[in-house]
Amino acid sequence: MISTSAFLGLVGLARPVRPNVRHAIEECYGAGIRVIMITGDYPGTAQNIAGRFGLSSNDKVITGPELDAMDDAELMERICDVNTLRGSYLNRSSGS
Repeated sequence: MISTSAFLGLVGLARPVRPNVRHAIEECYGAGIRVIMITGDYPGTAQNIAGRFGLSSNDKVITGPELDAMDDAELMERICDVNTLRGSYLNRSSGS
């Protein structure tokens, strides 16, 4: 028996950004608070979302695997100029 399939289309879904997020980020920037987004999205998606709600433009993203490979000293150095961390979990602790 031969079956045929036909591609009928593609659907994309996106959750809208909450209406108060942009204002909250602007207030943080006005108060001198640095805002960092932590997300499980892919880096390009994360940067697009960050731009939509007014997070300062920055092309630097730390991915989950990169974060896992860093020691605390490297993380402290790199975090200074990154606005987006990509990782489904960020659980780092110092000490024992």
